[in-house]
Amino acid sequence: MLRLSRFTFLVAVNGVSENWLIYNALTDMGVLVDSSIARPISGALKRGPGRKPFWRYEKNTGSEARLQRVADSLPAAITAELRRLAILVDPIKEELCIDSIVQDFLQPSCLKLTIAYTARCQMACGYCFQSGRDKSRHHDQNLIDETIAWAETYIRDHGLHALHLGLFGGEPLADYRIGLAYARGFKQLTDRLSIPLEISLTTNGLNLSNEILTQLRSCGLTYVRVTLDGPPSIHDLRRPTNSGGGSFDRILANLKKSRQIDGFGIGVAVNVDETTSRSIGTLLEVLHEAELKEDVEIILEPVMPQFSKDASERYDSAGQLRYLADAFHQVVEKQFASPLLPGMCGSCNVIQKNCFVVDWNGDLFRCSFTMLEKGMSCGSVCDGFGVSALTAAGNLQNNFDRASEVLNSCQERQCPYLSLCGGGCRFQSWLADGDWAAPSCPEKLFNEIAADAFAHSFDLKTRRR
Repeated sequence: MLRLSRFTFLVAVNGVSENWLIYNALTDMGVLVDSSIARPISGALKRGPGRKPFWRYEKNTGSEARLQRVADSLPAAITAELRRLAILVDPIKEELCIDSIVQDFLQPSCLKLTIAYTARCQMACGYCFQSGRDKSRHHDQNLIDETIAWAETYIRDHGLHALHLGLFGGEPLADYRIGLAYARGFKQLTDRLSIPLEISLTTNGLNLSNEILTQLRSCGLTYVRVTLDGPPSIHDLRRPTNSGGGSFDRILANLKKSRQIDGFGIGVAVNVDETTSRSIGTLLEVLHEAELKEDVEIILEPVMPQFSKDASERYDSAGQLRYLADAFHQVVEKQFASPLLPGMCGSCNVIQKNCFVVDWNGDLFRCSFTMLEKGMSCGSVCDGFGVSALTAAGNLQNNFDRASEVLNSCQERQCPYLSLCGGGCRFQSWLADGDWAAPSCPEKLFNEIAADAFAHSFDLKTRRR
């Protein structure tokens, strides 16, 4: 027996002959329908509270019987199409699919290793969560060899089938030869193990060059992430060079040159707060004039404070949700590509058992925001391959295991955003409640932007096919 998927969203769409989008958050697929099809589906869902009309599942209102009646009321031809899109599903198969997604979130078959191999940086951003670090720290060849050896042992011992390498800092291109040594070393390792390698680069963009991109691309570079915090007038105040000069024009020029090389994606990241949330539209106009609209996606992220005992006093959770929503609506208005939900990276790195950050000393962490706090380390690449749970002093003991349970509670609550959110950011939970395992549900943000997000995503996909 079929029923309507619990991950179904119904969105009113303007400007097209068919005026409703049925979107499935599990499959990331959708279909445009007219009101005769949308009407029975809306009857089994609840209208969301956002500023634009959309309907979504809620456990207390979407009973199994109501979900099943939808399938019985639709024409056979429509039923077949909705079944293909997993909008109409076998309930047992959907539960198995959700179980599989949750397990993939908790224990992926890929080792995700982010390496902050240098603490150097040419910029002096006032909000940098790494402020106060020893900028002389960097990896040498011995530490490179130890890190790669640790990764090989970990991959073999855990039976993993892929490796994602993140090049990070400081500013990774301030010591790009170290990054290139890592890229080549891990390429040799993954070739030897016969597993795929994907490399991402997080950079301020000042030293970005086609020569470096070409060398990294030959090793497996798939994604480059560059930060622009608004148009020049705002970006240059927030992200000046160490000498005090502006950085926007140089970064933009490097981005434009990078279009000459194919084979990797580019994300323009914006650290969103009260200042930048008001200037997203102007930044996008600059990118459009630079003919970059079709080449980049916009990554919106909240500004996070440095990990410290008083960090929560400097973090406005409610304000950040408003700023992200305002910024996202501007991205939609300007029709730039963007991930469905701003401020999210899928499931949080903290809950993934095969996800680590290596700092400038070779210490292992679950979360990059904790790299300056030695007590948050969960091991070292120099101490063999044993990795403990996320630990720290006092009430943070055993938080890795407890944090993983958050995703299970999302599944039990039957949240329709589960496959997109992955349980929320654990660092934000700690900021709000002093507890890595506390709920940190961005549902209010999602409800505010869902109609725009799903319709916008669907439109971009149909336009770019």
